[in-house]
Amino acid sequence: MNCDSPHAGEAVPPGHVVFLRKTLVATAWLGALACLAAWAHYGGRCALGLLGGMFLGAANLVLLAALVRQWIRPGRRSVGRVAALLAVKMLLVYGGLAALLSSRLLPAAAVVIGISLPLVVISLKAGGRALQESRFLRISGQRSPMERPAGHSGRGL
Repeated sequence: MNCDSPHAGEAVPPGHVVFLRKTLVATAWLGALACLAAWAHYGGRCALGLLGGMFLGAANLVLLAALVRQWIRPGRRSVGRVAALLAVKMLLVYGGLAALLSSRLLPAAAVVIGISLPLVVISLKAGGRALQESRFLRISGQRSPMERPAGHSGRGL
């Protein structure tokens, strides 16, 4: 660990935890703005469908990340934990999605857009990073914002 960093002595969370947290925060902000716009233009049912789908999308992302961590963990895999996570994911995400879509109280398009918001945020983050690293945006003599200064540990995102 670099002792010159402003966070010297603090535990640095793994990169996937930081990415997941930042993605969920960005999804919450984008979802809040989308819910307000949907409520103002289409009414409360549309905003509620968007919000419900957004919560299911966030739960899907969190459970999928936990499932992948359990599966690729070094050492002995716990098949019971993987099976339990799969069961929770199936019941919570897909059962919740089926309940929201079959209720007919909420517009199906709003629910589908809501559950897709985390994927939209991930795509936008990837596109932004690709633009930052591209030669197209570089001004001669300047470093890309993604290039690390010498001596940087490379931890986190």
